[in-house]
Amino acid sequence: MTDIIGDIVGRGRRLSHSTLDDNGVVQEDVDDLLVQAVNVVGSDFGRDAYALARMVRSEDGSADLATKVRLANVAINQARDLGMTPEGVILYHKTDFRSGKFGRQISGRFASTLDPYEIDLKAALQALQGDTTQGATNFAHQSAFGVQVGTASSIQPFVDALAKEGKVPGYFADRGPDLVFFWRGSVPNIATEGLG
Repeated sequence: MTDIIGDIVGRGRRLSHSTLDDNGVVQEDVDDLLVQAVNVVGSDFGRDAYALARMVRSEDGSADLATKVRLANVAINQARDLGMTPEGVILYHKTDFRSGKFGRQISGRFASTLDPYEIDLKAALQALQGDTTQGATNFAHQSAFGVQVGTASSIQPFVDALAKEGKVPGYFADRGPDLVFFWRGSVPNIATEGLG
């Protein structure tokens, strides 16, 4: 409850207004949403920052700033590994009607359904300045498994799939083990290895 109250008090202005269709796909054009956000802020901060801000709001909107920066860092690291931009990796989907649009998390894509606020943009801009995760390329909320549509009953199948890519799980003590990050090879000393 404290996270939600803190978010409402500290999130700042809403940067855009969008609508979802029945499939969870944002109907507004990416460029139109970016223009809305630039008009609120008063300066152009770039497509990657807007996409990252949407993603952190959608993935964990009431998280503290440090956690939001980490989530954005994961998308940046994943994009780099795939030879894409952060915006590109957030908009990517294998299904044509979803590809190039913000939308619901499905088939491994990042959630980007919710309009961001100024705090989300602040996190995105900080993440673009440097990686506070030291290379994390994936994350998952353990509590979503068995609850969120399309997930297994536990995180273990996800952990096993990433292990085949040489990735190991860990978490940050200040956030706790519900939010798990994955690194290639080993967990850096800034995090605790395992699922908690």
